[in-house]
Amino acid sequence: MMDTIQQMPAGCAAHTGRQQCDADPRILASTIYAETVEFCRRFLPSQGIEAILADTLARSIHYCVKYLSEGCAVLKSDLKTGQKKIDSARTYLGDFRRSLVAFLVQGAQTPWKDSDPCASEIFDSPLVGVQEGERGLCGFAGAIIAQRSRLARFFMDADAVACARALIVLSTRLMRMIAKHRPA
Repeated sequence: MMDTIQQMPAGCAAHTGRQQCDADPRILASTIYAETVEFCRRFLPSQGIEAILADTLARSIHYCVKYLSEGCAVLKSDLKTGQKKIDSARTYLGDFRRSLVAFLVQGAQTPWKDSDPCASEIFDSPLVGVQEGERGLCGFAGAIIAQRSRLARFFMDADAVACARALIVLSTRLMRMIAKHRPA
């Protein structure tokens, strides 16, 4: 499975009635959002400075998903607007990643290097697409659930540092997917 959106019609994977051969960055972004909500619920108190971090993380990835989805939706009909929205998604994703790095630094920790076995496993894990015969929100939600299931070992029993590191790797992978997109 390729991490690219540049070869897909309309710039992003579409629900075409057949199994997708390219990964949909919106599914990965939505998976990151779901894992971020769980991360905040489990590890960040609802008061104090940690609550501000939780709010920053949730809002950043929320807006990344929003602008990525909107950009993909209009890319074919309005290239300039679509690209602007995807650029906005990239900006919010950068804010998200920087906030997670700040969280690690506060605990005297660093993100995984790309060569770390856990990071490599996340980078190499096949991405889930909407399956043949699945359409609309049901198919999209099913793909997010399947993707979360594939990545569960990095989140379910992990501590806050391991979860933050895994979220950074996933967001780096999404950033690379988005960066590969260049309109023809």
